[in-house]
Amino acid sequence: MAEGASMQSGALRATRDEQPGDGREQPKLPATAPARPPENAVARVLAEARLPGTPRARVEDFLPDIEAITERRHSPYISWTIYALAGFVAAAVAWMSLSKIDQVATAPGVIRPAGKAKTLSHPEGGRVARILVKDGDQVREGQELIVLDSDQVDQEITKARAVYLALSGEVARLEAETTNQATPPAFPPDLASATAVIADQLNLWRARQAELLAKRTAADSVVEQARARMQGLQGRIKTLEESVAILAQREKALRGLVGQKYFPELQYLGVKKDLVVARGDLASAREDLNSAEQTFAEATERRAIVDREWNSASLKRLGEARAERERAQSTVEQQMTVKRNLALRAPVDGIVNGLRLTNPGQAVRPGEPVVGVVPAGEARRIEVEIRVTNADIGLITQGQDCVVKLQTYDWVRYGALDCKVSYIAADATAPDPAMNPQAAATTQPYFIVLATLERDYLGEDPRRNRVTPGMTATVDLHIGRRSIMGYFTDRVFSTVGGAMKER
Repeated sequence: MAEGASMQSGALRATRDEQPGDGREQPKLPATAPARPPENAVARVLAEARLPGTPRARVEDFLPDIEAITERRHSPYISWTIYALAGFVAAAVAWMSLSKIDQVATAPGVIRPAGKAKTLSHPEGGRVARILVKDGDQVREGQELIVLDSDQVDQEITKARAVYLALSGEVARLEAETTNQATPPAFPPDLASATAVIADQLNLWRARQAELLAKRTAADSVVEQARARMQGLQGRIKTLEESVAILAQREKALRGLVGQKYFPELQYLGVKKDLVVARGDLASAREDLNSAEQTFAEATERRAIVDREWNSASLKRLGEARAERERAQSTVEQQMTVKRNLALRAPVDGIVNGLRLTNPGQAVRPGEPVVGVVPAGEARRIEVEIRVTNADIGLITQGQDCVVKLQTYDWVRYGALDCKVSYIAADATAPDPAMNPQAAATTQPYFIVLATLERDYLGEDPRRNRVTPGMTATVDLHIGRRSIMGYFTDRVFSTVGGAMKER
């Protein structure tokens, strides 16, 4: 249907163009021009699409419209628009090339007192139990800041106190053994609650008394045996001495009778023999008595040695036990002091600064700084501590301008604070893996940069919108200026400079 309408409109237009009186001059073709077939696709389509009974359309019929289109003058607004766009682009390029913008390095920061903080550490170290303050808190002298875990210290105190009580009981027992062995030991009042210690020492005292009694009994038995033998020998010697005296008198009397031939010589010789035997027995008995006396003296000495050795051992152990008890008591007092010192306290009135602990359970090495307190007189001046990355630290210089945007106050509404760089750390700082393994694994090393603030408040009123230590901020460090065009071209040049140079 669309094709039919198109052909019909073309035929009607051709018929309208042929009618005279339309006020338009018709083109005059040479009379000798032969009829030519259409030479272009449009003419062929029009020729083929004509309606039956209508005259064939010719290309010449459309020539006036084509010439009108080609000879028509374009609108000047298009040219003006093109010139305006070209001028705008040129002006934009010139402005981007001539205009300068600030280059800044943005880094996180925290407000801290400008005074020198008194750093606190623990001589023994330990594990953190409680963190009672945070950076920027005002504290009083003696106030607890950090409390370390006391479980290990409590165990040491319990162990040392148990040793002290045991030694106190032993000292009481040894004193009883060395003074009056028959009297049970008198224990000190501080052992009233240590019933197990008292029972053990009483049992030990009874056992040792039984042991001493057994040793004494054995020694006394030896002494008695030596005494009995000595007494027996003394009686025998006395008898032998009497026998020898009688035999000597008899031998003397018979010797005269034998010389006068009144007594048989053989009997006299028998009496003389008995005298010799009796004298021999007496000499032997006397030797045995000397041996028995020596044995008795040795037995008596051994009996005395039993008491001396017992008392000497008891006195020696008593001295050792007293010394050990003093050491145990000193250990208890030291551990009690350590327990009292598990709480780090503020040395002066001031503001907490440089708290390095974040969570309970962190380990603190002996002598490791963990927190600082800036004295109240020095804490009025404040500065900002900035953590600058390794990529930006080379662009930072002392005296460089910077802008502090506090997160506490919306900087769009309250403004920002101007500052100047006053200190740049010589070495990077990294989180300690022992104190915070997670932070050490995720946080890159950074450089500490300090900047002094021009004032400690935002706005016009110094009494409002105060800036206090501990507030976090975002710091823009002014590192230079460059053109807007350079902002785009630098990236292109850097990309081109590094292109096709990879391995």
